[in-house]
Amino acid sequence: MSDRLAVSSPSRWWQRLTVLSLVLGLTLWLLSITDYSLVGTLPDLIFPPAVALFAAISLVISWRRTRRRGRLLVALAHLPAISGGLLFLLSGIMLFVPPFTLGGLFLAGEIAGETRIQQSASPNNHLVASVYFRGVGAYGGGNGRIHVGVQHRALPLVERDVFSLSESVATEKSSDTVTWVDDDTIHVAEVDQDVDVTGVRWQLPDSVVLLYYLTQMIVTAARA
Repeated sequence: MSDRLAVSSPSRWWQRLTVLSLVLGLTLWLLSITDYSLVGTLPDLIFPPAVALFAAISLVISWRRTRRRGRLLVALAHLPAISGGLLFLLSGIMLFVPPFTLGGLFLAGEIAGETRIQQSASPNNHLVASVYFRGVGAYGGGNGRIHVGVQHRALPLVERDVFSLSESVATEKSSDTVTWVDDDTIHVAEVDQDVDVTGVRWQLPDSVVLLYYLTQMIVTAARA
């Protein structure tokens, strides 16, 4: 019996790669079409290309070890990870292609300088609101941009993006941007707005929106 296990177990390891690739790909798309994201901007930037790279390697390995009639299923299992990662990479590359290069550099500078300026726990201590600030310098309105993420203590790796403001008077020293009204609502003082942090909001992937916006700009410039 031990000989059988020794023979059969190694022959299935690539199938686990395929399943893991599928799970990672579905997770990537789930994060893309909802207001959930990984905690912090850097993990959000690294995760899509990392998933695509893992899936590409897994596809090559699995393809070689799968009979011809099963290769279609193997390819479909890797499709969510590869398509999601490539879509993210394509939108990122286009930001640095003329005439968008300057905007891409500005965005990279904002991301590099992002700072968390406030953390505040809900009254029941189940949720934590984090306020992130990005300075924009002289080329943007206000002092910078802010966005607010709400994280459940039971899910330490993800947070919900519940509010953003493209022109804010906040600074890196601000510490009173949001307050909790109750366990389900935060108040953003700068715009005097209550924000419900319950439920999940569905949305188009940011990469799709960005590609559409850039394409429209190219078409408009070509027609001018």
